[in-house]
Amino acid sequence: KAQEVEVKKELKSLRTKYSGCNFKVKSSNFPVVFSFEWNPPHESPSFTFDIGSILLEFTLPVGYPTKAPKITCKESTFPEPLQLAVTKTMDQELLKIRKSQKVKSICLEPCLDALERLIQHILASDSSWINSSYIATNAAGVTLRRFTLKSPSEFNIPEPEPEPTPILPKQEEVAKEQEQEQEQNKSNSNSQQDSQIILLETLPEILQSAKKSTFKIQSAQEQLLLNNIATLQFSFLSL
Repeated sequence: KAQEVEVKKELKSLRTKYSGCNFKVKSSNFPVVFSFEWNPPHESPSFTFDIGSILLEFTLPVGYPTKAPKITCKESTFPEPLQLAVTKTMDQELLKIRKSQKVKSICLEPCLDALERLIQHILASDSSWINSSYIATNAAGVTLRRFTLKSPSEFNIPEPEPEPTPILPKQEEVAKEQEQEQEQNKSNSNSQQDSQIILLETLPEILQSAKKSTFKIQSAQEQLLLNNIATLQFSFLSL
Protein backbone atom coordinates (compact mmCIF):
# COMPACT_ATOMS: atom_id res chain seq x y z
CA LYS A 1 0.00 0.00 0.00
CA ALA A 2 2.85 2.36 0.73
CA GLN A 3 4.18 1.80 -2.76
CA GLU A 4 0.76 2.41 -4.28
CA VAL A 5 0.53 5.73 -2.46
CA GLU A 6 4.01 6.59 -3.74
CA VAL A 7 3.04 5.76 -7.32
CA LYS A 8 -0.13 7.87 -7.12
CA LYS A 9 1.91 10.81 -5.82
CA GLU A 10 4.34 10.41 -8.73
CA LEU A 11 1.54 10.32 -11.30
CA LYS A 12 -0.13 13.36 -9.74
CA SER A 13 3.17 15.23 -9.78
CA LEU A 14 3.76 14.40 -13.43
CA ARG A 15 0.21 15.34 -14.40
CA THR A 16 0.59 18.71 -12.65
CA LYS A 17 4.02 19.42 -14.06
CA TYR A 18 3.09 18.51 -17.65
CA SER A 19 -0.59 19.54 -17.61
CA GLY A 20 -0.07 21.86 -20.55
CA CYS A 21 1.83 19.22 -22.54
CA ASN A 22 -1.06 17.21 -23.95
CA PHE A 23 -1.04 14.80 -20.99
CA LYS A 24 -3.16 11.74 -21.81
CA VAL A 25 -3.96 8.66 -19.72
CA LYS A 26 -4.58 5.61 -21.90
CA SER A 27 -5.02 3.13 -19.02
CA SER A 28 -5.50 4.09 -15.38
CA ASN A 29 -5.30 0.49 -14.15
CA PHE A 30 -2.12 -1.55 -14.11
CA PRO A 31 -0.41 -1.72 -16.46
CA VAL A 32 -0.83 2.07 -16.35
CA VAL A 33 -0.17 3.76 -19.70
CA PHE A 34 0.03 7.52 -20.21
CA SER A 35 1.85 9.97 -22.47
CA PHE A 36 2.74 13.64 -22.77
CA GLU A 37 4.85 15.96 -24.90
CA TRP A 38 8.16 16.57 -23.17
CA ASN A 39 9.97 19.82 -23.96
CA PRO A 40 13.75 19.81 -24.38
CA PRO A 41 15.82 22.62 -22.78
CA HIS A 42 15.29 25.20 -25.54
CA GLU A 43 16.63 28.04 -23.38
CA SER A 44 19.92 26.29 -22.70
CA PRO A 45 22.79 27.83 -24.72
CA SER A 46 24.25 24.35 -25.19
CA PHE A 47 21.09 23.02 -26.87
CA THR A 48 21.56 23.60 -30.61
CA PHE A 49 18.71 21.72 -32.32
CA ASP A 50 15.59 23.24 -33.82
CA ILE A 51 12.96 20.80 -32.58
CA GLY A 52 9.67 21.12 -30.76
CA SER A 53 8.37 18.83 -28.07
CA ILE A 54 9.00 15.07 -27.93
CA LEU A 55 6.10 12.68 -27.38
CA LEU A 56 6.93 10.13 -24.67
CA GLU A 57 4.82 7.16 -23.63
CA PHE A 58 5.11 5.63 -20.14
CA THR A 59 4.10 2.09 -19.18
CA LEU A 60 4.00 1.11 -15.52
CA PRO A 61 3.69 -2.67 -15.14
CA VAL A 62 1.89 -4.54 -12.41
CA GLY A 63 4.27 -4.45 -9.44
CA TYR A 64 5.81 -1.02 -10.24
CA PRO A 65 8.05 0.32 -8.75
CA THR A 66 9.46 -3.08 -7.83
CA LYS A 67 9.29 -3.91 -11.51
CA ALA A 68 10.87 -1.57 -14.01
CA PRO A 69 8.74 0.87 -16.05
CA LYS A 70 9.12 1.49 -19.78
CA ILE A 71 9.58 4.89 -21.45
CA THR A 72 9.14 4.90 -25.23
CA CYS A 73 9.74 7.75 -27.68
CA LYS A 74 6.69 8.11 -29.95
CA GLU A 75 7.61 11.39 -31.62
CA SER A 76 6.23 11.14 -35.17
CA THR A 77 8.44 13.98 -36.50
CA PHE A 78 11.58 11.98 -35.66
CA PRO A 79 13.04 9.38 -38.02
CA GLU A 80 12.54 5.91 -36.58
CA PRO A 81 16.25 5.38 -35.72
CA LEU A 82 16.19 8.57 -33.64
CA GLN A 83 13.04 7.40 -31.80
CA LEU A 84 14.85 4.16 -31.00
CA ALA A 85 17.94 6.06 -29.81
CA VAL A 86 15.86 8.09 -27.33
CA THR A 87 14.08 4.93 -26.11
CA LYS A 88 17.39 3.10 -25.68
CA THR A 89 18.83 5.98 -23.67
CA MET A 90 15.78 5.91 -21.38
CA ASP A 91 16.24 2.17 -20.84
CA GLN A 92 19.88 2.69 -19.91
CA GLU A 93 19.10 5.54 -17.49
CA LEU A 94 16.29 3.60 -15.83
CA LEU A 95 18.69 0.71 -15.29
CA LYS A 96 21.31 3.01 -13.71
CA ILE A 97 18.76 4.68 -11.43
CA ARG A 98 17.28 1.38 -10.25
CA LYS A 99 20.74 -0.09 -9.59
CA SER A 100 21.52 2.89 -7.37
CA GLN A 101 18.37 2.39 -5.31
CA LYS A 102 18.65 0.14 -2.27
CA VAL A 103 14.89 -0.14 -2.21
CA LYS A 104 13.13 0.03 -5.58
CA SER A 105 11.07 3.19 -5.70
CA ILE A 106 9.59 5.59 -8.22
CA CYS A 107 12.05 6.64 -10.90
CA LEU A 108 10.24 8.47 -13.71
CA GLU A 109 11.12 12.04 -12.77
CA PRO A 110 14.83 11.24 -12.21
CA CYS A 111 14.83 9.62 -15.63
CA LEU A 112 13.30 12.73 -17.24
CA ASP A 113 15.96 14.85 -15.52
CA ALA A 114 18.58 12.60 -17.14
CA LEU A 115 16.90 13.03 -20.55
CA GLU A 116 17.21 16.80 -20.19
CA ARG A 117 20.96 16.41 -19.70
CA LEU A 118 21.39 13.88 -22.52
CA ILE A 119 19.04 15.03 -25.28
CA GLN A 120 21.71 17.18 -26.99
CA HIS A 121 24.09 14.21 -27.06
CA ILE A 122 21.38 11.89 -28.41
CA LEU A 123 20.45 14.25 -31.26
CA ALA A 124 24.09 14.81 -32.21
CA SER A 125 25.06 11.14 -32.00
CA ASP A 126 24.30 10.33 -35.66
CA SER A 127 24.66 12.68 -38.63
CA SER A 128 22.33 10.59 -40.80
CA TRP A 129 19.21 12.24 -39.33
CA ILE A 130 20.62 15.81 -39.46
CA ASN A 131 19.13 17.78 -42.34
CA SER A 132 21.00 21.11 -42.33
CA SER A 133 22.86 23.59 -40.16
CA TYR A 134 23.20 27.37 -39.93
CA ILE A 135 24.95 30.02 -37.85
CA ALA A 136 22.85 31.94 -35.33
CA THR A 137 23.30 34.20 -32.30
CA ASN A 138 21.42 33.27 -29.12
CA ALA A 139 19.85 35.55 -26.53
CA ALA A 140 23.15 35.79 -24.65
CA GLY A 141 24.87 37.10 -27.78
CA VAL A 142 26.80 33.89 -28.37
CA THR A 143 27.21 32.85 -32.02
CA LEU A 144 26.89 29.12 -32.58
CA ARG A 145 25.85 26.58 -35.18
CA ARG A 146 22.31 25.24 -35.00
CA PHE A 147 20.89 22.10 -36.64
CA THR A 148 17.63 20.91 -38.15
CA LEU A 149 16.52 17.29 -38.39
CA LYS A 150 15.26 15.28 -41.33
CA SER A 151 11.61 14.34 -41.36
CA PRO A 152 10.81 10.62 -41.53
CA SER A 153 9.95 10.94 -45.23
CA GLU A 154 13.26 12.68 -45.98
CA PHE A 155 15.19 10.12 -43.96
CA ASN A 156 13.56 7.16 -45.70
CA ILE A 157 14.05 8.33 -49.31
CA PRO A 158 15.56 5.30 -51.10
CA GLU A 159 18.84 5.74 -52.89
CA PRO A 160 18.62 5.48 -56.70
CA GLU A 161 19.32 1.99 -58.00
CA PRO A 162 22.54 1.67 -60.04
CA GLU A 163 22.12 1.26 -63.78
CA PRO A 164 22.51 -2.34 -64.91
CA THR A 165 25.92 -3.21 -66.32
CA PRO A 166 25.68 -4.11 -70.02
CA ILE A 167 26.46 -7.74 -70.76
CA LEU A 168 29.44 -7.84 -73.12
CA PRO A 169 30.51 -10.85 -75.23
CA LYS A 170 33.33 -12.87 -73.77
CA GLN A 171 36.76 -11.82 -74.98
CA GLU A 172 37.47 -15.34 -76.25
CA GLU A 173 34.39 -15.29 -78.47
CA VAL A 174 35.29 -11.86 -79.88
CA ALA A 175 38.84 -13.01 -80.67
CA LYS A 176 37.53 -16.19 -82.32
CA GLU A 177 35.14 -14.22 -84.53
CA GLN A 178 37.93 -11.87 -85.58
CA GLU A 179 40.20 -14.83 -86.39
CA GLN A 180 37.51 -16.51 -88.51
CA GLU A 181 36.93 -13.27 -90.41
CA GLN A 182 40.66 -12.91 -91.12
CA GLU A 183 40.84 -16.54 -92.36
CA GLN A 184 37.88 -15.96 -94.66
CA ASN A 185 39.44 -12.80 -96.11
CA LYS A 186 42.74 -14.64 -96.64
CA SER A 187 40.97 -17.54 -98.37
CA ASN A 188 39.12 -15.17 -100.72
CA SER A 189 42.37 -13.39 -101.54
CA ASN A 190 44.18 -16.69 -102.32
CA SER A 191 41.36 -17.84 -104.58
CA GLN A 192 41.54 -14.61 -106.55
CA GLN A 193 45.32 -14.90 -106.94
CA ASP A 194 45.01 -18.55 -108.08
CA SER A 195 42.54 -17.56 -110.78
CA GLN A 196 44.86 -14.85 -112.06
CA ILE A 197 47.84 -17.28 -112.11
CA ILE A 198 45.86 -19.87 -114.08
CA LEU A 199 44.81 -17.20 -116.58
CA LEU A 200 48.40 -16.01 -117.06
CA GLU A 201 49.73 -19.56 -117.38
CA THR A 202 47.24 -20.41 -120.12
CA LEU A 203 47.78 -17.25 -122.18
CA PRO A 204 50.89 -18.60 -124.04
CA GLU A 205 48.95 -21.72 -125.09
CA ILE A 206 46.13 -19.55 -126.31
CA LEU A 207 48.56 -17.47 -128.35
CA GLN A 208 50.26 -20.55 -129.79
CA SER A 209 46.90 -21.86 -130.89
CA ALA A 210 46.14 -18.51 -132.44
CA LYS A 211 49.38 -18.66 -134.45
CA LYS A 212 48.24 -21.90 -136.04
CA SER A 213 44.80 -20.58 -136.86
CA THR A 214 43.82 -18.74 -140.00
CA PHE A 215 44.05 -15.47 -138.09
CA LYS A 216 47.80 -14.73 -138.25
CA ILE A 217 49.44 -12.32 -135.93
CA GLN A 218 52.27 -10.27 -137.32
CA SER A 219 55.59 -11.38 -135.90
CA ALA A 220 56.43 -7.98 -134.44
CA GLN A 221 53.03 -7.67 -132.76
CA GLU A 222 53.22 -11.27 -131.56
CA GLN A 223 56.63 -10.73 -130.05
CA LEU A 224 55.52 -7.55 -128.28
CA LEU A 225 52.49 -9.33 -126.80
CA LEU A 226 54.62 -12.26 -125.61
CA ASN A 227 57.08 -9.86 -123.96
CA ASN A 228 54.26 -8.05 -122.16
CA ILE A 229 52.86 -11.38 -120.92
CA ALA A 230 56.25 -12.48 -119.64
CA THR A 231 56.73 -9.16 -117.82
CA LEU A 232 53.30 -9.45 -116.27
CA GLN A 233 53.96 -13.04 -115.12
CA PHE A 234 57.24 -12.05 -113.50
CA SER A 235 55.69 -9.02 -111.72
CA PHE A 236 52.76 -11.04 -110.40
CA LEU A 237 54.79 -14.02 -109.21
CA SER A 238 57.26 -11.76 -107.44
CA LEU A 239 54.45 -10.32 -105.24
